[in-house]
Amino acid sequence: MLAKKEALFSLNNIDACLFDFDGVIVDSEALHAKMKKKTLDEMGISYPENIFIDFQGRPDIDFFNFIAQEFSSKITLSAQELLQIKYRLYRDNLDQLQLIEGANEMVDFANKQFSHTAIVTSSVAQDVQHIISTHFREGAFDQVVSFEDTLLHKPYPDPYIKGAALCGVDTHRCLVIEDSPSGIRAAKSAGCIAVGITTTFSREVLQNVDADLIVGHYEELRNYLVSA
Repeated sequence: MLAKKEALFSLNNIDACLFDFDGVIVDSEALHAKMKKKTLDEMGISYPENIFIDFQGRPDIDFFNFIAQEFSSKITLSAQELLQIKYRLYRDNLDQLQLIEGANEMVDFANKQFSHTAIVTSSVAQDVQHIISTHFREGAFDQVVSFEDTLLHKPYPDPYIKGAALCGVDTHRCLVIEDSPSGIRAAKSAGCIAVGITTTFSREVLQNVDADLIVGHYEELRNYLVSA
């Protein structure tokens, strides 16, 4: 069942569809967490399990900045050095990743219905391009905004402002699909229409950050858009 706010939207007032990446395009959150754990295990660092949930939807560097500060008495590596270990481990396992169910169909739908499609993510460009080239046809996305493209990252609005600008559209006419509270906050702060999909966080969590619409899967979103 859809959860929506009073301010409705439809195909007619959307020019661009901006997709988050992890948890929206590719089912990668578990692998990210696993490789962060492995990085900490290699350093002999003990940690509470909820530490990984606390940083879902945020750039990896935020996580490792926290680790480097919190455990400064136990490790000598910098946040950037820890990050590079995690990148190496993650990239060694990229072929394990699968798309979120219905993602390919949703991207095809967006390409037919809207003038522009883009990925806006806190992941690094190399990882994003690997998934795009492996799982999508050429030209499936007009633009990609990755970690390297903005100084400030989600939950700041800068990535979505950048994505809208690259597409040449107003942020208020951008439909954003996100799976995390930080992503929803970024989209809403940028002035975009924010849809939350419950692939990573619960409906209640996404409602608490004012998602305009919450869906359980992509078929729900497509049905809403064609009937709204």
